[in-house]
Amino acid sequence: MKANNFRLNDVVYCEKEQYNELERFMYNLIIEDVQNENDNIFESLNDTLLKDDRRLDCLLEWCATYKNPAFAEEKEVRIWCSRKLYREKIEFRHSQGSIIPFMNFSFDASCIAEIVLGPKFTEANEPAYLESFLFHNKLEHVNLISSKATYR
Repeated sequence: MKANNFRLNDVVYCEKEQYNELERFMYNLIIEDVQNENDNIFESLNDTLLKDDRRLDCLLEWCATYKNPAFAEEKEVRIWCSRKLYREKIEFRHSQGSIIPFMNFSFDASCIAEIVLGPKFTEANEPAYLESFLFHNKLEHVNLISSKATYR
């Protein structure tokens, strides 16, 4: 997969910044409809958000970029691609009674500096698996940090 087919987005944890971005996003949608001389802006927004791939992709990307401030220590980066590319490249696997969608792509493992273990992870349950995972994926150099966030 080429680099220009996806983007890396830093997750935003600040609620004020999240609100400001949503406000800007909605303002731009409304301005676009006003410029297109649509009579019923809100009906048009609903229609175009559901039918216009570009707008829906923007909204979905916006939603996927924000996270509760309790997780700020993770300094997470998310990979984003359009729904069109996702539909073309999606694969599925089965895990614990669920079908899990995923996309395969390669990257240099040296770009990962640390992994934050979520609140549900307990090394006591799976110590050998974690060590094997790191070795198998050439991630022995990675610092492991336990999350301070609680699972809700």
